[in-house]
Amino acid sequence: LVVEGKHGKYVKLHKVIRQVALDNLLASTEHEYLVKASEALRKPPDVENWGKKKWISLVDNKLETLPDLPDCSSLSTLFLQKNSTLKIIPPKFFEKMEKLLVLDLHCTGITELPLSLSGLKSLKVLYLNGCTDLEELPPVIGELPDLEVLDIRRSGVKDLPDQIKGLSRLRRLLLSFTSSGDEEKNQAVEFNRNVISKISDLKELVIDVESQQHLWNGMLNAIIENVHSWTKLATFQLCFLDGVVDIIQVKGDTLKLCIPEEANLGSFVRKLDDFDFDSGIFQVSIGWMPPDFCIPESWPYESYVKYCSGEGDHLGVSKLLAKAGALILVNHNDLKHLHSSCSPSGLNGIQGCLIESCNKITTIVDGNTREDSPILPNLGQLYIKNLLELESLWVGPVQLGSLGKLQTLVLSGCPELTRIFSPGIIEQLTEIQHLEIEKCDRVKEIIIMESENAGLGPRVLPRLVDLILLDLPGLTSIWSDDSLEWPSLERLQVRGCPRLDKLPFSQQNAMKLRSIETEKDWWQALQWQTQEVKERFLPYHTDSNEASVQDSVRSPEEEGLIQIGEKKLAKVKQKAQELRSLLLHVKEAGLGSTETPNVDEWDVQETQYTNSKISLLPENPSCPLLLKLFLQGNSNLTVIPIEFFKCMRLLQVLDLSSTSIKALPPSISELVALQEFYLRDCELLMELPPEVGALKSLKVFDLERTELICLPLEIGELVELQSLKFSLYRYADQCEECKGIEMIIPRGSLSKLASLKELRIDVDPDGKWWDSVVEALLDELKCIRESLRTLKLYLPTVELWGKLERVFQRMEPIRNKMFEFELVVGRHEHHFLSRLSRDLEQKCKRLR
Repeated sequence: LVVEGKHGKYVKLHKVIRQVALDNLLASTEHEYLVKASEALRKPPDVENWGKKKWISLVDNKLETLPDLPDCSSLSTLFLQKNSTLKIIPPKFFEKMEKLLVLDLHCTGITELPLSLSGLKSLKVLYLNGCTDLEELPPVIGELPDLEVLDIRRSGVKDLPDQIKGLSRLRRLLLSFTSSGDEEKNQAVEFNRNVISKISDLKELVIDVESQQHLWNGMLNAIIENVHSWTKLATFQLCFLDGVVDIIQVKGDTLKLCIPEEANLGSFVRKLDDFDFDSGIFQVSIGWMPPDFCIPESWPYESYVKYCSGEGDHLGVSKLLAKAGALILVNHNDLKHLHSSCSPSGLNGIQGCLIESCNKITTIVDGNTREDSPILPNLGQLYIKNLLELESLWVGPVQLGSLGKLQTLVLSGCPELTRIFSPGIIEQLTEIQHLEIEKCDRVKEIIIMESENAGLGPRVLPRLVDLILLDLPGLTSIWSDDSLEWPSLERLQVRGCPRLDKLPFSQQNAMKLRSIETEKDWWQALQWQTQEVKERFLPYHTDSNEASVQDSVRSPEEEGLIQIGEKKLAKVKQKAQELRSLLLHVKEAGLGSTETPNVDEWDVQETQYTNSKISLLPENPSCPLLLKLFLQGNSNLTVIPIEFFKCMRLLQVLDLSSTSIKALPPSISELVALQEFYLRDCELLMELPPEVGALKSLKVFDLERTELICLPLEIGELVELQSLKFSLYRYADQCEECKGIEMIIPRGSLSKLASLKELRIDVDPDGKWWDSVVEALLDELKCIRESLRTLKLYLPTVELWGKLERVFQRMEPIRNKMFEFELVVGRHEHHFLSRLSRDLEQKCKRLR
């Protein structure tokens, strides 16, 4: 029905649909519409009947004249735009248009507006943009009491009449300024600025600036001084020849500010004081960012401060940082460390930080500035780029809890950096998952073997998943031996590290490492502890296909072209892989296939055989690249071969929902990378094997409406689990051995799931066996209440409801974080409310 408009900024009706709509309108017996668009008309049509029309559109014609005094007493909308041959509007043309609301004259050839314009007392919208021959607005423009929108961009109007301040209802003003070395033009801009500042109720101000941004900075600062007078302004946009800058943008609960210089910050104080920082999102940019600056793709933070080319301390910046979720520092001229311009406590709320091209910084954190409280306790991501004087990340004592939540650390282009982890800091980094170091020439060791680190335990960096080392010519060691466990490491990338000749791995550590990307020659020259260790990691190695050493002599232009080509090639390969998976999906999924899937087609990252009639699976498919496997909806599938999962060690998502399987094979234990496992609506599956305890990476385990007899004891080993959903129905009353908590939900198993955020348990509300089970279960909830955010549970008695309340009353802050309860209280749901007191009844109504 609609097609995309020019530049993708709007949509419009397809021309066929539009014509049908117009035909229907014009067929109306009331004849309220006159539409003659793009018909090359030179004279207005049907003038004698204009008095009956509410809407007249003569867009994109070649009109040369208009009627002198048309009777348009009912007219509300008049479109005359894109008639470039229309030079004159008759003096009395608007006298009988007292109900006109919208007047569009943009891109016409008019040279002036008649005085009869003052009779348009109901006019709300006036478009004059693109009227290049119109050089001034008449003073009567101030006699339009209801005017809300005025657009004079790219018109010939250079001076706004002082009467414009009389437009008390004007909400949207769009105009053009030109600034240059011409003193006369600059004076006109200054005059217009003073006029605009008197329109206090503006909500949107858009200025087209017919020059480049850097030539207009001085005049821009003068305009921004008036921001404080526009208390209702929600949009303030400047459109330069080389880009668009949103100075102010308010949408819903989101506030965006672009402040050219920190000295301008005072003009925005009122706007900031009125903003609700606790519930809203704010994005404040101070200073102009370099054109090549970009935020990392993984940047998840909505509220942040971008601070470019600043100097010294500014109180307003410190106040913003206290509320911000993230901080971006670029080209700051005199910072020596991150909290040079504010106290460390002012950065306690910062979760993400990017520091780039701040060439006075020698260390990120100076631990000597305070004694007790942790520094940057909530920081989750830290990106450091092109700091030419940076020597270390941390100096001085390390306060307990500092950087305790850091998950991503990226260091790039720091030629003076010698020490990654200072003494005492590495023990704090228990949550770091991504470590990337690039172009830091003086780095010799990732973890330095000094007296301070000699006693490091084997589980240093316990959650590190990705380790990326690029262009480090001085690097000789990651760690001195193979004593560290690297329990979560999955990916290692090494390139441009010629002096690194061994890896800190053995037969017993780095058990999840499945991807090693290096240069071919470097890999072949590696020294290994034993041949067995080399053979263990050999299947996971891939050549990086990077340029050889000779490429370093290429010119910057050649290097740039090669990098562009490599990026495009990588995208093509990715698209080809996605297409291959898609073709497999289209071929097999949902088409009622009964054939055993072709194993040769499984050399992909994603395979889908859903909603078919497959009854057999291959015995031992080789799927070294497979990440996602979807087999849901195959009701004829009853058995999974014993070794089916043996060669799927990279599999991350597995869906066997709505199948008829009766058991999971022992090879399920091979899925060490599995993160999501779906077994919904498997009616014949009654038990889980103990091998599920090997799924150490599992985060989502969904067994809703799969009627289990009990959970295995090994469920407690899934320490990464964040969501657990399961159903316990009818069988328990029929199994004498399944009466208590010890067999149905093994004691202590759920209490070990410290990362659990969602727990949903469905049971048969008529089963009395659940009474003792749920009472013991509530004791387990005490151990996981800090992480739990969603709980679905059946409580047979009101007394158990009270016990649940006591569990969470002891930790009021945690209780406030929980956002979803789904509880059923009482033996039968239809007796639910009658068994409760009035105050408790109201509480339960709110919870359900």
